[in-house]
Amino acid sequence: MIKLRFGVPVGQSIRIVLYERICGALGAVAVGVLATIGQLAISTPRSLVEIQFAVWAVGILVGATILAIGGLNLTSGIGLVDRAARAVTTLAAILRHPTVASQLFLVSLFQLLGFATVFLILAQGMHIPASRLHVVLFTPFIFLISSLPIFYQGWGGREAVIILTIGGMGNVTSAQSVGLSVAFGVVVALSSLPGALFWTMRPSMRKSVRLEVGHT
Repeated sequence: MIKLRFGVPVGQSIRIVLYERICGALGAVAVGVLATIGQLAISTPRSLVEIQFAVWAVGILVGATILAIGGLNLTSGIGLVDRAARAVTTLAAILRHPTVASQLFLVSLFQLLGFATVFLILAQGMHIPASRLHVVLFTPFIFLISSLPIFYQGWGGREAVIILTIGGMGNVTSAQSVGLSVAFGVVVALSSLPGALFWTMRPSMRKSVRLEVGHT
């Protein structure tokens, strides 16, 4: 879609998508560490806190590895490998700027607060007795797990992690947790439809599609 809408080459389109996913995950890790520390001050099961810290540790390790690779000049003589290395070093150079890193953190924070707000509205409408504070503090962990590429649009992973977190607090059943997750997925899917419609209706989008078809 990025290639069709903006005329960006395929390689750069893939790089943009990967950068967005990686930066989103690292932002969730940064916010999640603070949220999990906050869980220590309230009644959160110790095992659940330990699981989250383990996941954040892996995320921090991945982020540190990206930053470390960014300071290296990696060349192998293999085109695909060298392009991947340049993509990582470019991302590391971007993340090394304090202004960019702080902006990404703030964007991730507001994004996660928006997701938490949706969960809270749905929980209230479905009469699910979920703790508002716990929902907010668990949102980074829920977002990170559901955004893993092994899950399509978060389905499956989101249900499992909500059962583990919100459902693990004792006042929300597994069935209610699954219902909340499914409702969230439906809301996200429905909210994306207007954007997709306007996206395809843009003249520049239709022109790009016609050009693509003409070349084939």
